[in-house]
Amino acid sequence: MIDAMRTGGRFAAVGVLAAVWLAGCGMIESAAEIEVGKGQLPKVEQTIDWPDIDEMTGSVLSERVESSKKGELSLPGLPTSLKAGTLAHVQGLLSLAGDCRREFLQESMGEGGDQAVSNLKVQVTNCTGDDRCVFLCDAFRGIELEASVELLLLDEAKAKNLKKSLSSATPEALTQVRLQFFALELYQNDNNGEREIITSRFDDFDLVLSNADGDEVSIVERKYLELISEETPQRFEIPADSAVLAKLKNEVLGGVRTSFRIGVRARVAQPDLYDLKFDGAGVRFVVQPEVVISALEIVKSL
Repeated sequence: MIDAMRTGGRFAAVGVLAAVWLAGCGMIESAAEIEVGKGQLPKVEQTIDWPDIDEMTGSVLSERVESSKKGELSLPGLPTSLKAGTLAHVQGLLSLAGDCRREFLQESMGEGGDQAVSNLKVQVTNCTGDDRCVFLCDAFRGIELEASVELLLLDEAKAKNLKKSLSSATPEALTQVRLQFFALELYQNDNNGEREIITSRFDDFDLVLSNADGDEVSIVERKYLELISEETPQRFEIPADSAVLAKLKNEVLGGVRTSFRIGVRARVAQPDLYDLKFDGAGVRFVVQPEVVISALEIVKSL
């Protein structure tokens, strides 16, 4: 009799938790899992243009370009405007400055940006075979482009509410953190100003998650990109054994603001640099974060 009452109480508790978290918007995938996603966590749509090429190449390079226009320095093949340049011209300018990598940082995404996204970081790595850059490039020859942003999973208010509901739960109760992608693509504007998807023209591609501790994990490889669309969204789970997931679990259960960095790392091989532009190009993604809670683990902790 007592055991029956305890069992009933535990399942009632799970029902209450489900009602609190899902609020009629989520879905129970099985008797043992509760998914917290659409309706509770923000679906994020973000377009990241590569930064202004003049800012990216820096004042030193701009001075050298001006010297070239005055005939003081020769830069073969340099267009009259850097904005008309290809990745080959970007590589030439970086080589001229002796730079292996240039970095661009932007705290706010602007008025049109998603409020869950901030702290843009763009890196352009120059891989020409220069011995000074081998530690970044290994044997690769070309340009590596990387763009990452901080993605807010839970703000302070949601984090505190979730902690209250999970006050007795252990890290094992949070079984998965997943990202469902409705779009993930690299693009550039063609000569008519129309957006052209150029993901297939990159030599290599990775979607990487990282945290403030410097841990990172890859979750989307190039071979999966063609499967992702609004009609056929794809879910990708953060590996269970990754340090990135371990930190996310601790933050979610700790009731603190929870975020991570999400970034694209793509390489363009040397022969293809003249085919791709820098100005008017970038990355677009549409993603729904999801957290999966084990109802059984919660029951055990009651």
